Formats: sequence, C-alpha cells, structure tokens
Amino acid sequence: MRNFKVIYFIIGLIVSISCTQRKYLSDVLPSVVAKEITIVFISSDFCGYCLLDIPFNLELFKKYGDRVDFISLYDNVDLSADEVEKRTNNGLMSSKDIPWTKYYSAQSTIDILWRKKLFPQVHVYVNGKHHKAFVGATKRNKQELESTIKKNILEQQN
Repeated sequence: MRNFKVIYFIIGLIVSISCTQRKYLSDVLPSVVAKEITIVFISSDFCGYCLLDIPFNLELFKKYGDRVDFISLYDNVDLSADEVEKRTNNGLMSSKDIPWTKYYSAQSTIDILWRKKLFPQVHVYVNGKHHKAFVGATKRNKQELESTIKKNILEQQN
C-alpha cells in the first residue's frame, strides 16, 4: 500500500510540474511581451473548425483589438504562409486573412500548451499568466471566451 502512495505522489508531482510549465506566456513565447490580456489561438489551416472560427475571431479582434493582444500559432510544419494559402484556399478564409501576429510551424510551442490534442484551442493570458483555456469550437466556448475578455477588460480598468 505504501508503494502505491509513493507512486501516486510521484505522478502528482510530475503532473503539477508539467502544468506549471504553461503558467506564464513568457515560458511559452519568450519573444512576446505580455500585454494585460493576450489571446493565443492554436489553429491549423487544415482544420475545418479552425477555418470556420476565423470570422468569429476577427469580430473579437474588431471589438477588443485595441485592448487585447491576439496571437495565432499554426502547426503547419515546414510550410510557408504562401504554401499554406495555396493548400487551403477553397473559398474559406485562411490564416492570411488574420491581421494579428501569426507563428507558423509552431508545433513545439503548441506541444507545451495542448490541453487535449484537438484544434482549435484558445488560451487566455492575463498580465502574462495563464488564466483560462478553451478546447473546441463550440458555441458555449465562444460565449465564455468573449465573456472572459469583457470581464478582464473591466477588471483592468478598475
């Protein structure tokens, strides 16, 4: 029985260490200077849900872009932005339509952030610290994301 307690303790320690690795934006993207609120989208131009989310993300940018920093990470390993556009332009919007900072071939950074290996994901950082993650392109996640942004903007103003 004692061996099981030791094993559970070690597993818990490993899990807590791995979770703290994504606690701060500077741990994930050292070149990015964290603003008060930073939204990190994890996307793929080969993911239909990610492409369908672009208009919603653009609306968020139009509403909050002056107060919130937006960043997109793409897994397109070894593809240039032009190659991504050639492969994905089937009448849908693509990453070239996004006006904020984009990082292509960012799989190593994405591996640090993954909650589940699913696209799309959105990670919210407040004052550089990880605040919340949303996995999947659900209506509820979109509503909660916008609510989280609004709430944190109000808190920053007070």
